[in-house]
Amino acid sequence: MRATKARSISKSGSSQQKKLNQLAFFASFLFLIAAIITIFIAWKNLSGTSATEVIV
Repeated sequence: MRATKARSISKSGSSQQKKLNQLAFFASFLFLIAAIITIFIAWKNLSGTSATEVIV
């Protein structure tokens, strides 16, 4: 019987894990940018208007 090539499966899994880690980092970076933009817009809306708005 031949020995299975566990090494090639491991490399493929490692490569896949590295891509998932990069994707997770990119997604968290985009989330951080979105949060900063949201806070900036909210801050501008709160500090920029002196009139009271009523939402019904």
